[in-house]
Amino acid sequence: MLFSQSLMLFPDAFPKVRPGWRLPEADCRRDLAKLEKAKEHLVKYLGKPPYRESDAPAIMRAAVTGGHVNARPTGNNRSYRDFADEIASWEKTA
Repeated sequence: MLFSQSLMLFPDAFPKVRPGWRLPEADCRRDLAKLEKAKEHLVKYLGKPPYRESDAPAIMRAAVTGGHVNARPTGNNRSYRDFADEIASWEKTA
């Protein structure tokens, strides 16, 4: 999964970084692996100011500090679990 797609797993983190940023409700139910141009999608749907890749660390910090990262999600998704384990460690090293 591309990094921009991974960010979209944590829709509640976006407004913590920029109050006007909200992902469309349909994105929260979407199979993000099928989204080919995630960065362009974020630029289009988040609005102003436009999303930039340099916003990604702040979004991930908001996901971690906001408790949105669950290292053991329901079901079996190893790639998500590995990803969540990695970013959960950010809080311990920050």
